[in-house]
Amino acid sequence: MKIIKSNLFRHRQCKYGNFELQTDKNWSISYSFIDFESGLLIVSTNDDNENHWENLGYNGKRIPSKQYVIDLNNLKILSAKEWSKFFNYESKISYSSDNKLKLTTQRIHHPEDNIDTIQEKLEIIESGHISTSESFAFSDQKRENLLQQTIRRIEENQEKKRQLESKLTLDEFYSKELNSLNEKDIIFNYINNDSCYQLSFIANEFILSKSKLKTEKIEYEQLEFKFYKDFKNIEDFWDYFSKNNKWFIDYSTFFLSNNKPHLLAKFIIPFFNQLRKNHLFTFEEYNKINQWQNIIWNDEYKATENKQWCSLCKKEVDYSPRYPKYICNECSLKDKFDINGNLVEFSNLGISGGLKITRYKNQIIEEDDSQFMCDCTIENKLFFVHEARFGGIVIQLKS
Repeated sequence: MKIIKSNLFRHRQCKYGNFELQTDKNWSISYSFIDFESGLLIVSTNDDNENHWENLGYNGKRIPSKQYVIDLNNLKILSAKEWSKFFNYESKISYSSDNKLKLTTQRIHHPEDNIDTIQEKLEIIESGHISTSESFAFSDQKRENLLQQTIRRIEENQEKKRQLESKLTLDEFYSKELNSLNEKDIIFNYINNDSCYQLSFIANEFILSKSKLKTEKIEYEQLEFKFYKDFKNIEDFWDYFSKNNKWFIDYSTFFLSNNKPHLLAKFIIPFFNQLRKNHLFTFEEYNKINQWQNIIWNDEYKATENKQWCSLCKKEVDYSPRYPKYICNECSLKDKFDINGNLVEFSNLGISGGLKITRYKNQIIEEDDSQFMCDCTIENKLFFVHEARFGGIVIQLKS
């Protein structure tokens, strides 16, 4: 890449000053920014020639790139030796205000990629637990180090806990919703193959009405509901509705602005909790479960009312609508085997994610980064492994 300066015969300008950046042939600028710490201009370029791209299989393609560091004071592209004068590469130690956390930070240069990274190690002094991180050093914003991140997350979790404790239990939320019902309120609508049902609150009873579907496209305003059944209370309706334990598959529901489906949260959430505890659903069925969960979701009741369990040891874990059959951290550390009986481990390819599969038989026999997901067995149960949406690795029961 070259820096083309302005002269008497031609004025040149970009958003960083009176000059232009000229890339090498068949290369283009992918991004550029002013580094917050040093004020240097950071420019990254990519090779546009697809013949030079490396195919990574399911993990996409690796595109050759080059990084340039420019001193805007003299419009010079700096070598690593020149830009290193702007930074401190010595290891630094800092502590939290209560001296319970110790952070070791060091800036590292990687000559093979011509980049700098920040490597951090955070130690909880009382327990000795250590966590690490590595990130790109150049940034257009002030960096938040691992100690600051940890303190911020602790404070955020404490605030979330306070907010959670102030929210209603399902029973409290149910009582509130029940007491707020007005005459002729519609609780919800649900459909099967040929009929649409409507549950309403009329004369202190719950009335189920029914309408035949005349077309595949539901035109709600044209439906003619007629009395079908009545129930003294919502508990009686739920007993009737849930006799078919696959109701969430056989019926679909839709939300209308005047509906009050949240009244059913007290019944639907424990039902799905039990399914998650025993993992009595397929992933295809779980799409239906999430549709019903979305209909009854409300921010007034505690999020922890939704529960989930490790699909291997059955220990309760954090609820995750995206990964309904994931295993806990302890189980993820257990020995994993591929279909040939080799020990296998999974990790990300790097900062950008991806799935790396490493197979062992006394020593490493294969490293594979060409797959999007991979099967393995743990304690003779079949699981599948894939990259998490925001980084990391997820192991889920396959059945």
